[in-house]
Parts: sequence; structure tokens; C-alpha cells
Amino acid sequence: MAWLATHVAPRWAEVLCIINFCGYFQFFSLGLLCRQNEQKVYNLLRNDNIYTLIAVVFIGFFVFYRIYITGETNRLFEEFVENIVLRYSGLLFIFGLFVRHSDFLGSDNRWCRAVRFVGRRTLDIYLLHYFFLPTMPYLKDYVLYNGKENVVLEVFLVGGIALGVLLIVLCVSFILRHSTILTKYLFGILPKK
Repeated sequence: MAWLATHVAPRWAEVLCIINFCGYFQFFSLGLLCRQNEQKVYNLLRNDNIYTLIAVVFIGFFVFYRIYITGETNRLFEEFVENIVLRYSGLLFIFGLFVRHSDFLGSDNRWCRAVRFVGRRTLDIYLLHYFFLPTMPYLKDYVLYNGKENVVLEVFLVGGIALGVLLIVLCVSFILRHSTILTKYLFGILPKK
């Protein structure tokens, strides 16, 4: 989408966030469709053959993208793999993990309670995380190994940074939720009567 924003979209589309709207509205629509057909989606993701296919597509295209997609490949193909195949298969893969392990996640251990708490605060996280995302271009030098990216190190660095941002956002959310007015207008939560 970044390439699209810099090469195709006019400035007014960038200012009005039309680029982001086009990039993320598809996931909003997918979420609505999945919610309307919730039981069918759950049954599909619990099917071992379908879930295995989703996992193979996601992992296979992820490895293919990281190894073989370079600046010399067809840009349309690269955008298709990155913005359609990887995003949808990754989303289904992760969502499938939660669906397939819902019995475990419903248990009362500390880790499961934390995951459920984060799940209840997804709107807060979605709204606030942007303000706490660091720009760290100097980290690129640390994830390179012999001129190529070290994917394992990159995953651990990004995971650590994401966890840090998540903790900061949850703290800010906790503070904001103490104000009835902010809770109502930021998160759409009406006070209990």
C-alpha cells in the first residue's frame, strides 16, 4: 500500500486517509461477514484439512515472499502476495489458532486471563497504538546478516517492541477509562446506570 500511496494516489487521498480506508475496509467487511456467518466460519477453521491448507499457504507464501520477492519482480504480483495472500491467510491462520484452542483459552490460568483482557481492549489498542509506535530505522542494521535480513531476530525484535507498545497502550487505556466522558466518546462505552 505504501507503493500505491507514493506512486498512484493524489495528495488529497493521502490527506483524507483514503489510502488507509481502502487498505483496511476490506478487513472490516470481512469481520462483518464472518460475524454474520460465525458458526460456518468456526466449522471451516476447525476442519483439519482447511486449516492445514491455510497454514501451508501462509507459511509457504511468507517464506517465498521473504526469499524470492525482490525489487526486480513484477510489482503487481508483489502487491498481490503481500496485501492479499499474506494478509488474509495470516489473519485466518491466527484467528484459527484462537478458534481451535478456545477451550484452553477459556480456562482460568493467568496467561488466558491476560489474552481475554487484551481481546476486550482491542478497540482501545486499535485507536491508541499508532501514537506509541516508534520509528527506529537504525534497527535495520541489527537484523542484517551477511547483507540479508535475519528473519528470526527480526521477529523477536518486532515481538518485543509490539509487547512494549501493547503494555503502554493498556496503561493509557486504563487511565482514559477512568473518565466517563472520554470513555463514552473515544470507545463508545456508555456509563452503567
